[in-house]
Amino acid sequence: MKQSRLGKWREWQLVKHLRRQIGVDLGSRTVRMWDSLDDKFVDEASCVAVDTRSGSVVAVGGEAFKIVGRSAANIKIVWPISKEVIEDLETARVLFKWMLGQLNQGSLVFRPQILVSLPVGASVADKQVVVELFASLGAKEVETISQPLAASIGAQVPLADATGCFLLNLGSEIMEAAAISLGRVVSSQTCRQGGLKLEAKLAAALKQQYQIDLSQTQLSQVLDKVASLNPQSEESLNIVGKDLEKTGQAKQVEIKSSDLRPHLEAVIDKAVEAMRAVLSQVPAELSSDAVDKGILVTGGLARLDGIGRYLTEKLRLTTIVLDEPDLQVIHGVRSVLQNWTDFQECYGDSA
Repeated sequence: MKQSRLGKWREWQLVKHLRRQIGVDLGSRTVRMWDSLDDKFVDEASCVAVDTRSGSVVAVGGEAFKIVGRSAANIKIVWPISKEVIEDLETARVLFKWMLGQLNQGSLVFRPQILVSLPVGASVADKQVVVELFASLGAKEVETISQPLAASIGAQVPLADATGCFLLNLGSEIMEAAAISLGRVVSSQTCRQGGLKLEAKLAAALKQQYQIDLSQTQLSQVLDKVASLNPQSEESLNIVGKDLEKTGQAKQVEIKSSDLRPHLEAVIDKAVEAMRAVLSQVPAELSSDAVDKGILVTGGLARLDGIGRYLTEKLRLTTIVLDEPDLQVIHGVRSVLQNWTDFQECYGDSA
C-alpha cells in the first residue's frame, strides 16, 4: 500500500514538472516571476552589479541594488531593461538565469512554458528578443502578453464581456492607457514617463530648493512617505542628504508634501492625456462604458497617495485604484497560464 501511494506521488510530481509553467512581469526596476510548481512568486530588482576590471558578476537583483551608490568605482550597476523591454541582452541573461534558479526546484530539466508581459507598444523585434532569450535559458515555449491586458485579467475583468474596460497602467518608466474589449486591446497610448521620471524631477527640484542631493533609495523613501496628490496632505519628512553648498557635508532638511505636489501632477497629467487620447479614439459605444464602469488603475505608481481622487477630477470619470496595483500584471500572467486554452487569443496582443 505504501509503495502504491509513493508511486502515485512520484507520478504526480512528474506530471507537475512536465507541465511546469513560469510567468514573468518584465519591469525596468523590478522583475516578478511566478512558478506553477508551488504557486510561488519571486521579485527582484532588475539590476546586476559588475566588476568593470574583471567583467565578473558581483551581485544580482536585490543584493546588487543594496550597493547602489555604496560600491567602489570599479563596480558598475547595470539595469538591462529599459522602458520595460530588454536593451542589454547579456546582462538580462545573467539576471533571468539567476532568478529562475531562485524558484522552487530551479532546475529546468523539464522545459517549462513561459509567458512574459511586455508593454502594449512593444515591437515585434522586442518580443523576438524575449522569446529567444528565454528559449536559450531552457523554455520549451515562450509567449508574450501586453501588460494592460494582463493587468485587466489580474483584476478579474471578464474577457468575454463585449463592454469596454479602460485601464491605466502606471509603471516605472512608461505609463500606458488602454481600452480592452472581448479580450483584446482595441486602443492604447504609451507615455514614456513613470516613477523613475518622477524621481528625477524630485531630485532636481530638491537640489534647487534645498541644495541637497539624495540617493535613489532616499528618493524612493520620499515618494513612499511624503508624496501626495491630496491638496490637504500636510505630511513631512526629515531626511539627511549631501549638502551641495558645503563641499558634500551631511545636511538635514524637512521635505513637505506641498513641495512635491507640482512635480507629481506634471507626471500624472501625462497619463491623463494618454487616457483622454484613448477615449477619443474608441467608438461611442465603448467610451460610454468608461462612464458606466470607470477607469481601472494599476502599476507601482498607482500607490501614490490621493491618485484616485486626482484622476477622477481630471478625467471626470470614476477611477478605481486596485488593491496591490503593482501585482495585478503578474497575477494576470498567472491566470492566463493556469487557463492556457481559455486565454489563447491573448498571446502577443497589441494595439
